[in-house]
Amino acid sequence: MDAGLEEISGGEFIFGMRPEHFQDATTDNGQTAELPIIKATINDIETPGKETFLDLSTGEHSLAALLDADMEAKTHQEIGLVPNLDKIYLFSSQSGEAIF
Repeated sequence: MDAGLEEISGGEFIFGMRPEHFQDATTDNGQTAELPIIKATINDIETPGKETFLDLSTGEHSLAALLDADMEAKTHQEIGLVPNLDKIYLFSSQSGEAIF
């Protein structure tokens, strides 16, 4: 992870990530072993083609993930998502300004 993140402290931030930058935690290709897993509940599933779009919630927060269409998913199922930490965005919660 970028050394610049270590310099950020204090205040509140908004974490952002594009839906295509998540991976299903059950699809371990050897790269996800030490990465954090976000547990989320599936609210809605759309399969517009070669990908599956998931509308998810993690309690009070919502997010979207775009995964492979061959993924077996059901509404109200809990899944684990692995974020690509090279693709995160941080914003100031006060100004909305992009920090990273």
